[in-house]
Amino acid sequence: MESVVERLARSPKLGLIYRDLTALWQQEQEARQRFHDSIEDGQKVEFINGEIIVHSPDTLKHIEARKRVTRLLDTYVTIHDLGLVADEKLLISLTRND
Repeated sequence: MESVVERLARSPKLGLIYRDLTALWQQEQEARQRFHDSIEDGQKVEFINGEIIVHSPDTLKHIEARKRVTRLLDTYVTIHDLGLVADEKLLISLTRND
């Protein structure tokens, strides 16, 4: 099966596609920076593929479940020296999502 990249590499429009993708990527990175500049401690927001998603506050049931899962994971990770377990309000950056 042929990949998207392989098809694009053969396209006579490769230069135009590259230009458009570069512009889209730049716009997304600018939006990502605005997102980082605007979030405040305690906010539950995500940046997903260029879109800002605002979440409603957690329910008590959710908080209790999260605490239990976090406690279990943290114990396991600590015992096996695997790294860090963080609460859901920790901001992480992935390729396109924060």
